[in-house]
Amino acid sequence: MTIKDAFDQWQEWANKHPDSDLSIPSDLHAAVSPLAPEQQADREAVNRAVREARDPDAEFVWIYENGDNEKLFHSEHEAEAWLEQNDPEGVVFKYRLGPRRPAGSADQYGVPLAAD
Repeated sequence: MTIKDAFDQWQEWANKHPDSDLSIPSDLHAAVSPLAPEQQADREAVNRAVREARDPDAEFVWIYENGDNEKLFHSEHEAEAWLEQNDPEGVVFKYRLGPRRPAGSADQYGVPLAAD
């Protein structure tokens, strides 16, 4: 039996027949779908993105936004408690924080960041 890595699972799902009910784990989809098409076709890029997304030491925040207001929470529990009191029908989105870079360094696209 061959074990499929994240790249194999992604490719099989992305190229499935339209009538297929094949699915993939939501965390795999969330990690790979933002990649550029050429990265989605690169085994190492896909596997790296999924490894990073599944990193148990990764830091996350939860974001609430309703058009007029934005609120940031540091835990899912904190976000749910606030929603229950302030917007029971609202939704928060989980966002993975990226690596921290020194002030003044460039982002992954080479765009310089602020000096502070």
